Amino acid sequence: MPDSLQIELVALYVTDTKDMTCFSHPGAKWGQGPNYHSEPIELARKNSRYSAALVVDKYLPGACNWTLVRVNAVVEKIGGPDEEAEVVEQVIHTYYFYHDESDSSGCDVNPRSGDHRKCPIEENSLNTPVVIPCKVASYASNAQPSFDCPALTKANYKVSHRVKPGQKLIQIDFYDLDKEPDPTE
Repeated sequence: MPDSLQIELVALYVTDTKDMTCFSHPGAKWGQGPNYHSEPIELARKNSRYSAALVVDKYLPGACNWTLVRVNAVVEKIGGPDEEAEVVEQVIHTYYFYHDESDSSGCDVNPRSGDHRKCPIEENSLNTPVVIPCKVASYASNAQPSFDCPALTKANYKVSHRVKPGQKLIQIDFYDLDKEPDPTE
């Protein structure tokens, strides 16, 4: 992970209950839609790599029934042109941990035709890392530069990982395209 990027991973848990006692978690939100709370995931650095532990079944089933739905990455360019961090949604998502609708390649299968959908960009293969390219860019001649993450690249890449039961390690690669070559080329 480049030193020029500040990264935070955030786990998002949802529940379908309206029981107010379930919303004592810091950051818990409730309303008309899904009720949720988020928790930061601690990152540990070793040399130039970071690791984090994600417990998919952190909360036991019960009255609140909190379920991990996804992990977002909050990315900020150190010394970048704008003060706002970019939120990269669903770098990891867990729908397929609870619902098995993919074939052995990890890709969705259309139940009517058997064809793959959103493949290979979004899959559960552990051999392919999630790629998060970031850069400062202006997309119009008169526009102020801004920090984009994920940034537009020349080729497709894996944008999200679908957690499946039994998986132990997921790799997410963050790139600062202002300092590193585009890994999708």
